[in-house]
Amino acid sequence: MSASRLPASRLRDLDDALLVLRAHRDELLRAGDPRGVFATAYVEVTHKLDALRRDGALESPAWVSRLAARFADYYLDVSPDDASAPECWRFAAEVARARPGSTLEHLLLGMVAHILHDLPLALADTLAEEPPERCRRDYERLLAALAESVQPIVDALSAEFSPGLGLLDRLSLGRGRALVFLALALARAQGWRRAERIAGAPWGRARARGRFDAEACGVARQLSRLFARPSVSWSFEQADSIARRGDTLTRRRALDV
Repeated sequence: MSASRLPASRLRDLDDALLVLRAHRDELLRAGDPRGVFATAYVEVTHKLDALRRDGALESPAWVSRLAARFADYYLDVSPDDASAPECWRFAAEVARARPGSTLEHLLLGMVAHILHDLPLALADTLAEEPPERCRRDYERLLAALAESVQPIVDALSAEFSPGLGLLDRLSLGRGRALVFLALALARAQGWRRAERIAGAPWGRARARGRFDAEACGVARQLSRLFARPSVSWSFEQADSIARRGDTLTRRRALDV
């Protein structure tokens, strides 16, 4: 997927996204593809969004449904063997081929690519559909839902990939806190701020996508270097430094997109 081409809007709503994401996860798991780690987690998070919608916890449920579909469009559009695909996703696929047993690494590399690269683009594609204040409040609810999804994610990954989950216990943050911290630190206000900027300046989208991709790949490579060491041991400070790298790079530039 080149920087100038947007993925087709193949999914209509959250229900459609959940159906296709489940099928994609099952296909990867049947093939023994390590990318099934992130796909499994993605399905669990989408289930949580669906529960929020059905429980009436959202101000703009139709917008959240369309956002979930558009977000999944970006993910499902990627072909890791396509040289025009975002580098952050191609890097995640390369690692999956090189180190198929590193469960947490595959999960985090997928999260980095989807949150740092895909999320602001999906937000920008859908922001004009509803009053921005309502969407922003629902966005914060979605981040809170992600935090609540951690235990179901761990349970689902334990069922499918239990041999590789031992590394999670080596994080000083513990299983749940490590995943929550890394996901929410990457997704917090930066994603929304960037989406607002590119939604208001569509002519700068290609440039913005290139920068999102470069920053996501930089974070992913830092993470991967840690996993490549046999005696990897993370502290809270190390995780914090990695998760905040995208924000740090952004602040050093005058144009914050």
